[in-house]
Amino acid sequence: MGEASMEIFTRTIAPILGFLLANVMFFASVPELQKYRKMNEWGSLNSHPYPIVVCNCIGWMMYGSVIKDYWVFVSNFPGLLVSVYALMIALTLNARNEKKRKELEKMVLVSCALLSVMGFVLGVVMHGDEKEGKKRFASGIFCNVVLAIYYASPLSEMRQIIMERDASSLYWPMSVAITVNGFSWAAYGFALKDWFLVSPNMFGGVLGVVQLAFLATFGKKNTKKKKMNKSSSISSVKIELEERGGGGLGGGEEEEEE
Repeated sequence: MGEASMEIFTRTIAPILGFLLANVMFFASVPELQKYRKMNEWGSLNSHPYPIVVCNCIGWMMYGSVIKDYWVFVSNFPGLLVSVYALMIALTLNARNEKKRKELEKMVLVSCALLSVMGFVLGVVMHGDEKEGKKRFASGIFCNVVLAIYYASPLSEMRQIIMERDASSLYWPMSVAITVNGFSWAAYGFALKDWFLVSPNMFGGVLGVVQLAFLATFGKKNTKKKKMNKSSSISSVKIELEERGGGGLGGGEEEEEE
């Protein structure tokens, strides 16, 4: 009974959880993107990950097709649509920002080139059922390399959090989703004995745990600093007014009347 329950969890419940939470992460930025469209101006969201996410989602859809796994394919399809949507908005609203626009254009071109080469290798060079193992290996390596590039951004952000001892840039529901999503797909990978699924998703789950630890340790520091700065600024204004007017604004008026 225990083994049967574990089989149900790893092969059905885990990928369903992964599908739902992956799409929570993908769609989390949509309201902000729609706000940018209405304002006709790009805001504080970092636009650089979107070309990488497009490449990542197409890569995993290729991998899902190679291993004939509909969970892997379907889970990345909504993410692809959201990422393309975000990328189009980013390119449109950053049209006047030449530096950012050129950076995005280069990333899009590089992503398209990599995906084209990968598609050619899988569909032409490795054509034939006898090369299924090589296809799996090549597409799995490609997906893991793209994910490693994608994870480089939060790793650099974590370094900054440690240096500044301030985790206010992290959003705890997103960190929880990253954690559960990563471990769910890792569990599914274990069930399939697929290390290309296990490795990056286990790393993503650990990354989420580290983010939650940072939130527990440093999360409120920024808020406390703001409160302290606000109270100190109010105190300094009061002292300055007292020094100028001998007890506030009324004191100043009394001195003028004398």
